[in-house]
Amino acid sequence: MEINKNKVLLILLVIAFAASVILTVIPTPVICNPNDGCEVVQTSSYSQTFGIKNSLFGIIAFGILIILTYLELKHPKKSRKQLITLAAAIGFIIAMWFIYVQASILHAWCKYCMVADVAAILAFLVIVFWKK
Repeated sequence: MEINKNKVLLILLVIAFAASVILTVIPTPVICNPNDGCEVVQTSSYSQTFGIKNSLFGIIAFGILIILTYLELKHPKKSRKQLITLAAAIGFIIAMWFIYVQASILHAWCKYCMVADVAAILAFLVIVFWKK
């Protein structure tokens, strides 16, 4: 059985989407242990952009990418592939920024944030380095 690049990409995007949903829907005290740093990340000024939770942006972005990747899997198009690649590159940069913020500024880690960030980074790496 051949493993398809777009199927792997789709799985990574669904994982990132799920982590974003958890961060958006479930209250911070429920998902974050007070001793693990998650609450520090989730209540910091870095947890929002323009007053909107970053996880909500994640739901939207990963949701759109899931749809685009699914369509690409069924009916490949060069323009859609380019759009997915561009979006994944932007996601990679944003994920790296969020990891930097957690490591160097907040000195605290959010496990669900890391799941979304690592999935976004891996998605970009799959796109760039997975050759047929």
